[in-house]
Amino acid sequence: MAVVIDTSAIYAIYDGGDENHHDACEGFQRIPGPYFVASAILAEVDYLLCTHLASAAALDFLDALLESRYLLAETKTTGVDIRRAVAILRKYPDLGLGLADATVMATAERLSTRQIMTFDHRHFRAVTNIHNQPFILLPADRAQA
Repeated sequence: MAVVIDTSAIYAIYDGGDENHHDACEGFQRIPGPYFVASAILAEVDYLLCTHLASAAALDFLDALLESRYLLAETKTTGVDIRRAVAILRKYPDLGLGLADATVMATAERLSTRQIMTFDHRHFRAVTNIHNQPFILLPADRAQA
């Protein structure tokens, strides 16, 4: 089943000092994909990797995209993804969600999956999908996957 990857999981993979690094690496090894990255988070991932690690980490991530280790889920900017992301932001105005998180959720819905690899439990546990079901947060909810 498809897994949509949040920025927090991507960052944890590349930062060996991140508290979630081990869990992220193990999750990628044990949880079958395919793994999708919403195109709307590419700039955020690039910024974090370049700013907190090095441009080499950002290039490694881009190489992984080019090699199809992660699959790019083009954000449907003129339609369903942005509309759904805005609906999520409006439904949860006090949560402090941003467009990146809402787009990851919208992308998961469009790909008909509830599985999101993330360490941002505060935001992703508080939101339900369009069918009012909770997302399955990996690797934490691995037994449900």
